[in-house]
Amino acid sequence: MKRPEYVAAVISVYRRAIDDYYNSGNVKISDKDKKILLESFNRGGFTTAYLFGRGGKEMMSFERPKNWGIFIGRINKINKAKKEFDIKLEEGLCINDGIEIWTKNMENIGFKVDKLLLNGKKVERGNRGDTVSLEYRGGNVNDRVYKTSDYNLLKSLEKTYKSTLPVKKIPLKCNIIIRRNENSTIILSDADKNTVKVSGRMPESAINKPLDSEKVKKQICKLGGTPFFISSINVMLDDGLSLPLSSLNMMRRESIERITKCRMDVKDRTPADFNYLCHIKEAMLHRDPPDKDKKCRISVYIKDSALVDCAADAGCDIIIFGGDKLRGHDMDYKTAIKKSRMRGKQIFISSPRIIKGEFESITSELLSGMEDGADGIYADNMGILKFSIDNSIP
Repeated sequence: MKRPEYVAAVISVYRRAIDDYYNSGNVKISDKDKKILLESFNRGGFTTAYLFGRGGKEMMSFERPKNWGIFIGRINKINKAKKEFDIKLEEGLCINDGIEIWTKNMENIGFKVDKLLLNGKKVERGNRGDTVSLEYRGGNVNDRVYKTSDYNLLKSLEKTYKSTLPVKKIPLKCNIIIRRNENSTIILSDADKNTVKVSGRMPESAINKPLDSEKVKKQICKLGGTPFFISSINVMLDDGLSLPLSSLNMMRRESIERITKCRMDVKDRTPADFNYLCHIKEAMLHRDPPDKDKKCRISVYIKDSALVDCAADAGCDIIIFGGDKLRGHDMDYKTAIKKSRMRGKQIFISSPRIIKGEFESITSELLSGMEDGADGIYADNMGILKFSIDNSIP
């Protein structure tokens, strides 16, 4: 699970990018937004990952699987007597920021910045280009230093999800009808064509001060911590009438509750075609019962034909070959299958777990493996399972 600040950072940056593309047809990610993402969590920078065919080890960070943060400089000088070290900052650094020193023996040292000195004086912040002194807790000259958490950034992100008010509110159009000898009525509608109507008390003739449109508008627009705001309001009010504010409040509350429920109800749901799922279910339920006397067999998942012998030597019974490596790479099926046969092992060709718009190319690769003599397909998702059943592939 990611921390809430990370979720807030990613959503805000991606929201801006999506809105930018929606409004202009182009996307230009600012350096500020890139930095927000890097400071929130990164493993060595940005990558397109599997979206453009980079799978397996090519999208992994083997050097360091945890958060890298951003590089802020190297240790220039160590004063063990004062228990301080100097660093020329490549990026800004503040009190309460988290940093990590990457040592040569990989025993990295992480801590929160409690003391920050510039020219011997305590400061709250050091800027890019400043040489500052920090508390020394280990490391050597020239060791890299990374900022792994930005206190001010985390605080600003925290406000976006701890605020009692939604960041973005939903506009509502409102019509209020208060007429003589009729029950008062409020009608709310949104941009998604949701409309609700709530009736209240019948107004009475005013004895002293009659109700006016401005007072009605002021009362109805008090939506407090709801996710809505009144974008336009029309009041149809007969002269000389009186209506308790409590009645207006009741209509407002009930109409907001109703339109909230209306927006949450799923409409126009397209029924899914479950025929093929039922077919799969029947096929699985009517398989022969397992042989209790049969020994347990071990399957090993590999992505390189060179590992067949290793898997066989380790005592596996079944080899599963391919997986995410299948995407965008030439797979040596013949060698893997030949080696498996020589070692007396079954071999199944596996699909990637996530398949985007490359279904046809993936299934073509799977069929190629079957033509080379594989025992069957190891289906990693429902689409490949359906494909295997439709084509009578074991």
